[in-house]
Amino acid sequence: PAEDPWLDWTILLGGYTKKGPSAGARLAWDRPFGFGMVEGWGIYDFEQEDFDDYIPPEAFRWRVNFESRTYLDSLTRGLSFDAEFNQFSDRNVNLEYWENDELTHKEYESYGRLRYPRDPFVATLIGKWHERDFVTETTRLPEASLWITSLPLLTPARRGGPGIDLTSVSRIGLLEHRFAKGEPETDYAASRLQTDTRANLVFSLGDVRVASYAGVSAAHYFDRSQGLDDVTRAALLAGVRTNLQIHRTWEARGGPFQL
Repeated sequence: PAEDPWLDWTILLGGYTKKGPSAGARLAWDRPFGFGMVEGWGIYDFEQEDFDDYIPPEAFRWRVNFESRTYLDSLTRGLSFDAEFNQFSDRNVNLEYWENDELTHKEYESYGRLRYPRDPFVATLIGKWHERDFVTETTRLPEASLWITSLPLLTPARRGGPGIDLTSVSRIGLLEHRFAKGEPETDYAASRLQTDTRANLVFSLGDVRVASYAGVSAAHYFDRSQGLDDVTRAALLAGVRTNLQIHRTWEARGGPFQL
């Protein structure tokens, strides 16, 4: 119905004087069970040479994007499933025709992820695979994570008093580092157990606000490919930041706008 459409669609028809004709379509939905979109676009590139001298392997060039979030409250309240799928005809499509995505560092990935929040914890299970053979990236096959957004350890007794909370990201899963086609490096795989956990201390000294933290970042890699031994890497973390919470307002009146 017009007052509550279940699907929004867009069709693109156009072309480039120095390139060739292009067309695309986009479907988007936003319903109580979730939201998402799928779009496809293609061009027949008769010039077959980009502005940075890249020569695509085929004259027909395209990309497909899919993104969605589905709420699974019928299973467990708060549970959701995110999915993203992206595929391109060649490595230079984005830079040549969708330059803004490159400039804003839009990272196109393909993955499926379950997300379950229970304040202050968030549990996720993600599977991220290697979709394009011209991109070097790390996949997760799969990986479980537990996030602690802010767990209070010491609540300030007064305004500006000291407060401590705990934040953490811990992961366990199978990783695989896949190199782009044609690169000499050998693909690498390992299981990883990782944590980045910090205690944050915040307090005020007069008008000076002090925010400090201390913690540990550690990762253990095992079942490594190529017969490599297990390895553990760890680092202690600490830092402090201050800012002066003071300001002054000057008032001026007069002039044509009565500022």
